Amino acid sequence: MDKKLRNAIIISCAIAITTAAVVISAFVSRPTAQQSIPISFDSALPLYEEAVQSLREQANVSMTVSQTKAVSINGDTFSEDSIQDIRYTGLGTEKMRGRVDEKLTIGAHTVSIQEIYAENTGYFTVQEAAFQGSMTAQAYQNRYVPCAPITPSLYKTITATKTGDTTVITFSDATAPENWLTAEIEQFHSAGGTVHLNNGNLSRSEFDVAYTKNGMQIHQHIVIQINNDSRIKIDIPEDSDKYTKIQYLDAPKELEIACGYLMIADTISASYTNKTSHQAYGDSRTEKIALNVHKGDKWAARIDTNIVLTNKGLGDTVSKVSQTETFIDDKYVVTLDGVTEELSINETTMKTLCRDQLVGTILLPQYIKDAKITESEKGFHIQITPTESFADMIRTDISQRLYQESDEISKKYKTSKLTYYLDLDLKTRMPIASGIAYAGTYKKDGITYTMSSDTVQSYDIVSATAHDAIHKGK
Repeated sequence: MDKKLRNAIIISCAIAITTAAVVISAFVSRPTAQQSIPISFDSALPLYEEAVQSLREQANVSMTVSQTKAVSINGDTFSEDSIQDIRYTGLGTEKMRGRVDEKLTIGAHTVSIQEIYAENTGYFTVQEAAFQGSMTAQAYQNRYVPCAPITPSLYKTITATKTGDTTVITFSDATAPENWLTAEIEQFHSAGGTVHLNNGNLSRSEFDVAYTKNGMQIHQHIVIQINNDSRIKIDIPEDSDKYTKIQYLDAPKELEIACGYLMIADTISASYTNKTSHQAYGDSRTEKIALNVHKGDKWAARIDTNIVLTNKGLGDTVSKVSQTETFIDDKYVVTLDGVTEELSINETTMKTLCRDQLVGTILLPQYIKDAKITESEKGFHIQITPTESFADMIRTDISQRLYQESDEISKKYKTSKLTYYLDLDLKTRMPIASGIAYAGTYKKDGITYTMSSDTVQSYDIVSATAHDAIHKGK
């Protein structure tokens, strides 16, 4: 080999080795601050407790809370997802104020909620309908997850790691539920979580808990992100006079939650009755609907409708309509007064028909004039006084049901009775019944005529009879 070439090769190799050594040395000597190092909980715990205490002493706090809640009842699971932007000012003082902007999702049903607290008053907006009512500062704060959800003394196992300026502490093997959780827990299953300390400040918490309440299996996953925003300003709504005063501030939200659960129920039975009368013309109408939905291996549904029309002016003339709609094995079959026909309606369309029927008696928040709640052995009874604009809708509905068109005389009736209610199960707080009652009067030539409409609908959200009801006669 040429001596010069060999020397060149040797020199090149030496340079390569030297370069590699420099590169390796650079990596080896690089600071190890980003490596995760286990640390003892005896060292980490004081850091956490100090961070929590510091956070609790802050007058202004801002955090973002994401929650997923899964509720299992007799094998059926219902899920809620929510994102809350929570802000407080003046914590620990009599001038405390709060604001929460929430997006709550149940299935395909999304509810927009804003809850502002100031000076012993709650200003709540649900689906753009605004309400106000009396509330204490403590009651307002108890509605939401605390900024530091984990109490170390409740956990058997605590581990910690440190990565740069971030300390991560994991809590597991809980011995009892956190105090801020519901007091109605029958059986506690498990809980655990992780907290992140950034430069000594609590920046993030994740928490999981599973328990049984009133026979329901409940699992919650919660993520709390503390926002570095101390310049928070919360104002009382300038148009507060437009916030309707009601006794039970949660009524609008309860209505929307009930609507969401009815829409996602895979197995449900419902019974509906509407009785309508128009004395001026001597007409009355009674409609009864039995609805059953069952998921099983294949989603199936059945709607039985029976209508009776009576006209006293024509000698109590009666006409009847009977209809059955079934959706079984992806086939929609309708039987009207004994005549059967198969039509091309798919599962999506049938689901829409069922859901429209189920939520048809759930009042929209915008029609609430006042609301109150009572509790009994049977459940929670939310009594609502609807607005006069809702009475206008009822009068129009009466005309449509009886005459398939708007009636000018019906518009002249004055409301003498207008009530609405929603009943919730005592244990599950899910809807079990709803109802609307209307009565109006109209005077002409010294004679007073009445017009009325009474509607009730009951629900069994985890029905054990739906399957058999759908397939009867098959």
